[in-house]
Amino acid sequence: MNFIGGIGYYMLSDYGVGPLIVDVLKSLDLNNTIVEDLSYNTVAIYHRLIEGDYSKIILVGARKTGSSSVGHVRVYNLDEVNEPDESTLQRYIGIV
Repeated sequence: MNFIGGIGYYMLSDYGVGPLIVDVLKSLDLNNTIVEDLSYNTVAIYHRLIEGDYSKIILVGARKTGSSSVGHVRVYNLDEVNEPDESTLQRYIGIV
């Protein structure tokens, strides 16, 4: 089973691309694939992703970058993503 999740909020700077992609993908017949809007609580998303036995997990979203043109697609493999240090992580979640 595969999982595709859209991340984003229509009223913020990410343009709601993730949920928009989810709406499009749900209209297709994607065998063996769950398609879900993940624009909710991050802890709940974590639990949602670990509860399934997925062969692949694809997360779709958008963000502004100074180095890419509009519409540029980047693919990140989990093995290539560095975990942030603790102080950076705390800044991301707003504790510090």
